[in-house]
Amino acid sequence: MVEKSSLREEKPSKMTIVVWQNIVHSAGMARGKSGKAGNRILMMKKNVLLTGRPGCGKTTLIEKIATGIRIPVAGFLTREIRERGKRVGFLVETFDGQKGTLAHVNVQSRVRVGKYGVDMQVLEVLAVPSFHSDSADVLVVVDEIGKMECFSPLFRGAVLSALDSPNPVLASIAERGDAFMEGIKSRSDIEVHKILTSNRDLLGVSIVDGIRDFLFSRRPKG
Repeated sequence: MVEKSSLREEKPSKMTIVVWQNIVHSAGMARGKSGKAGNRILMMKKNVLLTGRPGCGKTTLIEKIATGIRIPVAGFLTREIRERGKRVGFLVETFDGQKGTLAHVNVQSRVRVGKYGVDMQVLEVLAVPSFHSDSADVLVVVDEIGKMECFSPLFRGAVLSALDSPNPVLASIAERGDAFMEGIKSRSDIEVHKILTSNRDLLGVSIVDGIRDFLFSRRPKG
């Protein structure tokens, strides 16, 4: 059972979430008083992609941002499934609490990435609908835009629709990808940030601040 498997990228503890929310809140208050962003990395575009080597913490950072930003979030995270210390698959977990095994060494599928069989039904019935929102004030999270996900034309279309939508989008993407992924990275409405140990915390707070600024800028003046 998936529930009995250990996950490599563990969920942040409640203490971690509280600390992160306090950091984000303090940063926002500081900018509100000074009108300046200090030495933070400014997010200027509504769509942000995080990339980097496997295990660099993309999912962990995205979850911290989604938890700390204090606005509605729609979408999904992808976590590793590990059994007896070895990675055996990947789990999709949506922000409304649904879970499904996206890929596993024991899944029989015509779609395979390395040793993993990909369950396209989990991707298209669970993951894809999770990042559609009828409200423009919702942060859309797609974790991740990777090789196994991009086998699905439905997924690719949904990603493009999300990027074209009024919603701010936060997604992880493979460092090296096919023409579809490289095309996304080259869009004029996208910022791509590579995660490094040295920039994770600064980058996370800057993204939160940028998303808030983007949403605030659309509010009617007066």
